[in-house]
Amino acid sequence: MPGRNNWAKLTYDGKPNRTLSESVTITFTEKTDRLISFKQACTESAQEIFDTYKNLYVSMSGGCDSEHVANTFYNNGLPFTPIIVKLEEYNSHDIKYAFEWCKQKNIKPVVIEEKLVVWLKNLAELQIQDRNRMCWGMHNVYISNHVKKLGGHLVTGCCDFQKLPDHRLQQQYPELCEKFPEHFVHWETDYGMDQHDPGYHPGGFFIWKPEMVISWLNERNMAWSNLKAKWVLYDVPPRPKYVGHENVDWKNKFNKIVPVPQKIRKILGKHDWILLGTNETLWQDIYAGKKPA
Repeated sequence: MPGRNNWAKLTYDGKPNRTLSESVTITFTEKTDRLISFKQACTESAQEIFDTYKNLYVSMSGGCDSEHVANTFYNNGLPFTPIIVKLEEYNSHDIKYAFEWCKQKNIKPVVIEEKLVVWLKNLAELQIQDRNRMCWGMHNVYISNHVKKLGGHLVTGCCDFQKLPDHRLQQQYPELCEKFPEHFVHWETDYGMDQHDPGYHPGGFFIWKPEMVISWLNERNMAWSNLKAKWVLYDVPPRPKYVGHENVDWKNKFNKIVPVPQKIRKILGKHDWILLGTNETLWQDIYAGKKPA
């Protein structure tokens, strides 16, 4: 159930569950008339999450999104435990930022260390179980199961709004960028925990409540790249955009380790992305007041 009170309703082409070929869709069921700063929206969201879910963990990948989430809780004196996944040396280039953050703040993280082969097989099992298109996207689902065993609740840096077209997205999804050049998108992987264990974890921080989305849209310069928007609005040190598996030889290794997920993704849904609307339509869908000039 994404967000507070399931305000961002998750369906599969309008159905409550995926039977086979349906794609993920999001419907916003709540509007706000409060236009506050993005920083205030983040602070309020962190406090509300802390008041609702005790024993919080923040999944830290080394990226800007999860570091901003960690900073928000830390700067507001809201206790949490960072949790980091170390896959031999495959994702060391990414998680080094997470370990450095923990060192600077003198906070000891929980570290899940796995062999890449074991990790991928675990994700593949979850992907098949949950009928999710993206095997690597089960990353946070696996972490959330681990956190649940520890008696905790997981917050992630997922559900950030990505605007089309974008240099990286143009390379991966050229037809999407060409067809919807003014739209924002999410990804099915953003909502893996909501599909797997509805309501137990807070999930993606950036979809917690309408004020979060509207404040982001209000302060984001639409001429910025998605990466620059994060550097500016999150106020974090610039870094490359990683997904954590750049060093994995997918063609020769991944398909041999877990061939089934690559086969089932061809029949589960039609695409990995969730089309959200343009800047204008999102304001209409989420904001009850008059959009600022």
